[in-house]
Order: sequence, then C-alpha cells, then structure tokens
Amino acid sequence: MVLYYFGTWYDFDALPCVAMVGPRKMSPYGEAATKRIGVDLATSGVLIVSGLAEGVDGLAHKAALYAGGKTVGILGCGIDRIYPASNKELYLQMYQRGLVVSEFPPGTAPMARNFPIRNRIISGLSCAVLVVEAGESSGSLITADYALKQKRLLFTVPGSIFSANALGSNHLFRVGAMACMSYVDIAEALRQDFPHEILLRPKAVENKKRKAASSDKEYLPSFDRKKRPLVEKRLVKEPAKKNAETVNLSSEEKSIFDLLSYEPVLADNLVGEDRSVAQVMRILSMLELKGVVCACPGNRFMKE
Repeated sequence: MVLYYFGTWYDFDALPCVAMVGPRKMSPYGEAATKRIGVDLATSGVLIVSGLAEGVDGLAHKAALYAGGKTVGILGCGIDRIYPASNKELYLQMYQRGLVVSEFPPGTAPMARNFPIRNRIISGLSCAVLVVEAGESSGSLITADYALKQKRLLFTVPGSIFSANALGSNHLFRVGAMACMSYVDIAEALRQDFPHEILLRPKAVENKKRKAASSDKEYLPSFDRKKRPLVEKRLVKEPAKKNAETVNLSSEEKSIFDLLSYEPVLADNLVGEDRSVAQVMRILSMLELKGVVCACPGNRFMKE
C-alpha cells in the first residue's frame, strides 16, 4: 500500500492514537460528547484520528486543534482535494498543524465507494476506536467492524434508547464495545502501553482550577484562542453563557431541569402526579427565560 500525506508524519507506534467517528448529522448530545471527550483526550496527550468529514469527524479534529494536540485526517479522496467544501478552513489548519493522509493518488475525486475503504486505515492507525454515536446504517459501524477485526479496543458513548442516532452505537455493546463515559475510560485503558505519554488530570486539580477562575474564559487560556480559532463559536466563544450552576433555580424548576438531558425530551413526559401540563409548561418557560433550557420542535425541550 502507498500512502500519500501532507503535514507532519508521526511515529504511530510510539503514540497513543484514538479514532473518533460518528455521523455527519450528529445530535446535540453527540456534539457535546465529541467536544468534551475530544478536547480532554487531546489535552491528555492522545493523538486524535478521524475522517475529516462533516459532523463528528470534523468536530473531533477541531477539538484536538483547540487543545493544542495532535490530529490526523484520513481522506476518501486525494490529499489535494478539499471535501466537503465547508471544511476548507479546517483542511488548511490540518495542513499546517496536523496530518492529512490518503491511499488515493492526488487528484482522486471524493467518490462514495472510497469512504468505507478508508475506514480501515482510520482504525488501523489507532490503538482504540471511539464511536460517539451511530444510527443503524451509519458508516461509523464499518470502522467499528474494522476495529474488531484488527484487534483494536472499541469504545462507544452510551446513547438514549429513544434516539435513532444511537441505535447502531448502542448495539456495539453486544459485540464487546466498552462504555466511554469520559476521556478517563479510554486513557486508563491505554496507560498500560503508554504510561509516560498519557496524562490523567486529577479531578481535584481540575475542580480547583475551575473554581479559582472567575469565568470559563480564564479557565481556558492554555488552549490559546488566538492561535486556535477553528473551534465552533459554541465551544470557544460562550464562556459567559448561563448554566444551572450559576443561575438560581427554585425547587420546582430544579426538579424539572434534572429530568432533562442534552437530547430533546417531550414535555408530556415531564408531567407527573404532582405536576400538570400547565405547570410543566410554565416551569419550562421560566427555565428558557433563565437561559438553561431551549425549546425544540415538537414540544420538546433540552438542557442548553
């Protein structure tokens, strides 16, 4: 096999490499999980491998760049072709600060049949594969299948049983995938082979730093915003956004807030013996006004 590349070639055998894959159309939950786990893995010294596509792939690369970490994009076209066009800025950043790899000669167009083929390289270069979320027919399941065949560690983020985006990824638990609740699950599994490369941050240290900062803006300067402008606005530019910890919630507001998640929940499911539909809608409206809940189509609500 011949591999074409642009950027800095890494010694993959000497580095803890983790593939992060998922759908192009990710859920809010999948988006949040990709950002959090991607940044934490890259910060701990893990090299992030993905497919430079829209959705989870692109966001995983952005998270690694944001954290000042290493990242590799495996293409389904020639390294001189930018696909999708919406990822042009990300491609340029990958060329400058990461690594772009393809088995297809320069000039090769992004044909549909190429993408499942390149998935074996995404898995092959990695020590572990993390499927953030995947529907029943998601291409991420092809990468997961390669991971099992290539004897790689396989992880998946547990998803809602009501989410179509999690039907495929939840099924992976039946074939031996391990649950990834945070970056620690993966980092601890890799530390045996990479004891000096992976840094696990003590929770007490992280909590102390976060409490000492007057805002998230102070907590994140080590990621160097000026040099890493790629991450989406929601990841970088909303440090002052309200959250449940900084907003005073009444007991009834907190009881409803605790029933919500980062995936849309039908308002009717929040109704109980002690809460009528009218009461639930009134409380949800107050939570919206306080900026900790957002409304979704179909009378559904989720944490902001």
